[in-house]
Amino acid sequence: MARGNWLGSWWFLVFFNFTLFILLTEIVLRVTGSYKNYGELNYGEYIDYFKHPYPGPLCAWTPNMERSQETAEFSYLLKTNSLGIRDTEHNIKKPTGVKRAIILGDSFTEGMGTEFDSTWPQRLAWYLTQDTTLSPWEIIVGGVSGSDPFYAYEMLRRNLMDYEPDLVLVVYNFTEVTDFTARGGMERFVNESTTQLRAPKSRVLNFAYKWSHLVRMIVKDGLGWNDYYQSPKEQQQLQSESISAITKVYVSIDSLVRTKGAKALFVFQPLNYECHRDYFEPITDSIIKAVDTEGLEYMSLLASLPDSMKEDYLNYYWPIDGHMNGKGYDAWGRSVYAFLKGRAILTSKE
Repeated sequence: MARGNWLGSWWFLVFFNFTLFILLTEIVLRVTGSYKNYGELNYGEYIDYFKHPYPGPLCAWTPNMERSQETAEFSYLLKTNSLGIRDTEHNIKKPTGVKRAIILGDSFTEGMGTEFDSTWPQRLAWYLTQDTTLSPWEIIVGGVSGSDPFYAYEMLRRNLMDYEPDLVLVVYNFTEVTDFTARGGMERFVNESTTQLRAPKSRVLNFAYKWSHLVRMIVKDGLGWNDYYQSPKEQQQLQSESISAITKVYVSIDSLVRTKGAKALFVFQPLNYECHRDYFEPITDSIIKAVDTEGLEYMSLLASLPDSMKEDYLNYYWPIDGHMNGKGYDAWGRSVYAFLKGRAILTSKE
């Protein structure tokens, strides 16, 4: 065999084996699912964290929509009102003699994982109804899957303050921090009609990361980056920035609510693993401290949940998805009711 032909065959063999190795590795990683993101694990659909996935500039679904929410663990019907929120329709003008509470939050407040009547805002409404010593309360949901404090502020400012709330509950969990590191803060609202999230480090990398599990393995295990292509040092810096950014928007929410003569309460909610170990992430403790320093009223849901829930948390949270089930949301609604009652935030009948 001529030397040139031999070298050509050798390089072809190397290229063929390398390509075969890449393809087999990609197949194995896809089959094992080790590098699937949240959307792929639960809905079979990749979530691009750098895209604003909603039809309008706010964090809200298509108005008056009905669709089935199905995962391997649960299935329910998601119905939205005219604001694109999973809630019933409410008259803008508040009925005489009725108190109103607006609840802002993300997928936990939307009630992902259970039927509408079993979500924690609806369970809170039920406990309020059962207390005959109280004035009537109407619960208005402002929680949407994927929301964060910055989306929540804009939803409240643009739409929900028109409903004349007496109380605004704002739910926090650790995903607010990761959302900020990926999306940015208030700067995402370019104007009233345009929302632009923080751009990825590389659009080419973002494309490759979506389609290749091998690329994900290299990014996460080889480089030590997270799903947002941030190094540990960058993550630490952005998490540090999140403390002031989130606290600042909470102060803005509190100020907005107070100008209308209402109260704001910030509810710090544990994720499943935080509930089980009975303590928050350190960054959350820092945000709680900052909120306290600003004189904002807050509640630690972790401190209020029953010990049985912490010890047997998998009976209250879906193991794969991580959201609460109906039992968990009921404990949440009951705990918030008890806190509000104990702090005399609720108004007794005259």
